[in-house]
Amino acid sequence: MNTETNHRIRLGIFVIAGSVLLVAGFYLIGQNKNIFGSTLTLVTRFDNIGGLQVGNNVRFSGIDVGTVKSINILNDTTIEVAMTIDDEMQSIMRKNAIATIGTDGLMGNKLVSIEPGSADHPFVEDGDRLESEKALDTERMLKTLASTNLNVEHISSNLIELTDRINL
Repeated sequence: MNTETNHRIRLGIFVIAGSVLLVAGFYLIGQNKNIFGSTLTLVTRFDNIGGLQVGNNVRFSGIDVGTVKSINILNDTTIEVAMTIDDEMQSIMRKNAIATIGTDGLMGNKLVSIEPGSADHPFVEDGDRLESEKALDTERMLKTLASTNLNVEHISSNLIELTDRINL
């Protein structure tokens, strides 16, 4: 009988320790996504989000302050992005802050970048909508660059042909 009690005590300790480790693991994993912290939700609208996904980072003046909570297509030209922001940013971020789509590094993930507003505006509140600004479209820039390269190639070949005629 004594060995059965010892087995039950060991099993109970094992289950409790496993549960504590599981909860601690969830907390550590969720700490980056603000699952357990207090947050506020801000929204903004874009005409093109360029590959932004739910869970991507939100940065305020280059500092990670939240994540993209949801992306909703409102119509054929408007996409609404809801962001979960750290609650402590409520006393820092102004209502006239500007949101843009950026990248994390040269070829990294997309993110929402929020630039600070002016001090004469009130602070943001839960559910506020920030104005957005169209970000640079790198694909369009690369297409323009490719077209420009073709034009330069054509001009240089014409220049070579012209100088060859002059030398004859």
